[in-house]
Amino acid sequence: MTVPDPALDAVPEHYYVHNDHRGETLHRSAAQAIHRDVTALDVGGGSRVLEIGTGTGYSGALLAAHAGTSGHITSIDISDHLVGWANRLHHQRGVTTITCHVADGMAGYPPHAPYQRLVAWCTPPRLPRAWGEQLTPDGRIVACLPIATQPSSTLIATITLTAGRPHVETVSFADSVSVGGWLVTARRAGFEGQVLVLIDAQGAEAGRLFPAN
Repeated sequence: MTVPDPALDAVPEHYYVHNDHRGETLHRSAAQAIHRDVTALDVGGGSRVLEIGTGTGYSGALLAAHAGTSGHITSIDISDHLVGWANRLHHQRGVTTITCHVADGMAGYPPHAPYQRLVAWCTPPRLPRAWGEQLTPDGRIVACLPIATQPSSTLIATITLTAGRPHVETVSFADSVSVGGWLVTARRAGFEGQVLVLIDAQGAEAGRLFPAN
């Protein structure tokens, strides 16, 4: 049973995604993917969060709603156009707990570190060391990462830090994955040693991905 998220009702998606003054942002994460990853991030009241990929500003507004008035969201993007509009839209709604900056997400954002949570809407070639270094020892990362043996496939990884060291807690797939020439729809996955086992929507094993030699 899915627990309703009050933030979804508190944040007007249309205001950010289809704003009449800015126009529609064509290259953006789907709302369903945003909701999934924000839920996995598990942002609590008072959290300091780094968002990599400002986009329309909608995802940042959801994070701000979860973090509450005592939290703070730092959102960065390489596009000054997106950053400028997101700051403007947040200001017009009276959201003061989020600031957007132009920066390269691969380097994180040291000025506001450390963070309890980090979410990335981009797909880095591997987990950047800077992300882990800018998190608190018990921090959490949700990001889309490539699969080494399947370069055209990506997984959504929830990564937690224990004593400053990253550990993959869960992984899931948003789309179909090619395994041995077959197109497999996987909704979650788990590790058996270094082997990634894909699980379908019915809970059955859908395939396995082995590490590159």
